Order: sequence, then structure tokens, then C-alpha cells
Amino acid sequence: MDELPPRLVCPKLQYFILHSNSGAFLNTIPNTFFEGMSQLKVLALSGMHFPTLPSTLQSLANLRTLCLDRCKLGDVAIIGELKKLQVLSMLKVISRDILSSLFRLECLFMKSSFSKWATEEVCDGDSNACLSELNNLHHLRTIEVKIPNAELVPKAVTFDHNLTSYAIFIGSFDELPETYEKSKTLHLKGGDESLLFRDGIRKLLRTVEELQLRGLEVCGGPILVSSFDNLKTLVVRECHRLKILFLLSMGRDLPQLEEMTIKDCNEMQQIMEDGHVGFNLQLVFPKLRSLKLGYLPKLVNFGYFRSEMETTFEAMCSQGNPDINMPFFNYQVCSSLIHC
Repeated sequence: MDELPPRLVCPKLQYFILHSNSGAFLNTIPNTFFEGMSQLKVLALSGMHFPTLPSTLQSLANLRTLCLDRCKLGDVAIIGELKKLQVLSMLKVISRDILSSLFRLECLFMKSSFSKWATEEVCDGDSNACLSELNNLHHLRTIEVKIPNAELVPKAVTFDHNLTSYAIFIGSFDELPETYEKSKTLHLKGGDESLLFRDGIRKLLRTVEELQLRGLEVCGGPILVSSFDNLKTLVVRECHRLKILFLLSMGRDLPQLEEMTIKDCNEMQQIMEDGHVGFNLQLVFPKLRSLKLGYLPKLVNFGYFRSEMETTFEAMCSQGNPDINMPFFNYQVCSSLIHC
């Protein structure tokens, strides 16, 4: 097909997918094309270029899902007229107040495309969307979003509108995973400890199942967060100023923890601070089944645990104190250590 007809009269059509690899339909969807699709519920357009979206898009009163994968987009203000829209996927540019007008939206997938969030101080109507607009999406259940700078997260933004699943990435990430083992995933890279206490983030920490902290500026520690009730996987990397991760008393706030990875933290001395050596790790974390520690040159205390737990240790001992042989691990796992 060299070109599309002026309109496609299919009054009972509910699903329409148009994909272009070669750019054959570049800029060629007529403004009147959607006039005869009054019952359309799902529209997926891929690999196209729209300086403006076709004007008859707003006539799709029953549209529930709009996917614009790999599209180059200009003016997308018309999306705000789709009042029944529930799923919106992958936009490059979103003008201010469009997201907040989609009050029925249930799913928002944007982590691989849109990340140019505007700051709250920018009030120009021509600016991009800001994160506070998500506060108006009370039906939102699923979100995938990338926020390149922690400073873009306003203190009052609320991500947890009864979210059943989310993948939220805050910081400068070169690559993002396509799939996730846990339905509620939060990755934080860079920034300081105050990020954990912003209202939206603090609420997410109550429900998060996979948490990754990378390069977080925490002066000494421990990380004082009130509760990680649902946390199953914890990864801490490159937090070089962090000396103590948790207080022993916080173990009760991590009842579901199954996997823990701590690596590349130059100043880390204790994973759990309890004032003495020898506490039983399995009593603190009853569901812990995987422990991975690596490149923690100042680590001096942790605890002991059952040998059937999966463990990995890499380059653990301190160059400044070569006599450290990790006495806080029981003899059954000491043979697994790789000494410097």
C-alpha cells in the first residue's frame, strides 16, 4: 500500500495497528482517517512521524489504549481530549497539563522514551509535563517511568495511587532492564539520603519489592527508613560514604527480604550495627536465601548464618588489615571467601 485512504469506514472496528519500518506512511495519515472508527478501543501506531496528530483522533470517544512506539512526535495536545484513555505508551514529548487531564488513565509506560520532565518552577504552558501531574491520575495502577534527576521529584508528588505494579528509575541510567523479576521495582542512582524521605518515595518504600541504591550519598549511615514491609530484593552499590547499612533493630522492618547484594562500597564497615559480633542472620532475616558481598575493603562485622544459604563473596578483605579473615562468618562458608 503506497498511501492510506482518506478515511477507513469500519464502525465496529475495535483494534487497529499500523506499523512502518521504512517510513512509507511518514506524515501521510489523513486528518479524516479515523472518522469511521467510532468503536475503536486500541490504537497502536509505530515508527511514524507526526508534527501534529490527526485531528480526528479526538473523535475516538471509546479509545482505551494508545501506543505510539518509536514515533517522532510534535504537538500531542489532542491526547488530552481522549477522556476514556486508560493505557498510554511511550511518548517522546508531552506538553504541560496533558497527563493531568487523562483522569481515567490506568497504565503509563514511558521509561524507554520520555524522560524530559520539567521542573515544578517552570510554569510556561509550552513546557514539558512535570511529575506533580501524576497526582491527578487517581486510577493509575501501573507505571514505568524514568526520571533523570532526583531534583525533579517534588517533595509532595505521590506515586502510590494504589499502584499494583511499577518500575521507577530515578537518576542517570545508561541502560534500563526490559523485564523485572518483581512487580514493584524502584532504582535510585545518585542524589543524597534526603531523596528517601520525600513523600512519594517514602510511600513507595512501604510497598517496593525490589530496591536498588547506587551511588547514593549517605554520610556514614545507617539508612533510617521506617519500614520495608514488602522488600524482597535489596541491591546496594557504589555508596562509598556509607559505613553502616542498617541497625539490627531494623531487621523486623524487613520481614520479606530474600536476596541481598552489597558491592563496591569503599567505607562499608557493618551491614547491621548491633554493638557485638555473632548475631544469627537467619533470625534477623528469616526469609533470606541469597547473600552476595563484594569489594567491601573495610567490612569488619556482619553475623553468621546457615550454610545452605546461597552466598557469594568477592575480594572481601581489607588491604589495610590483611589479618582480617571474616571471623563473623561461620566456618562452613569461610572456605568460599576469596582473599586479597
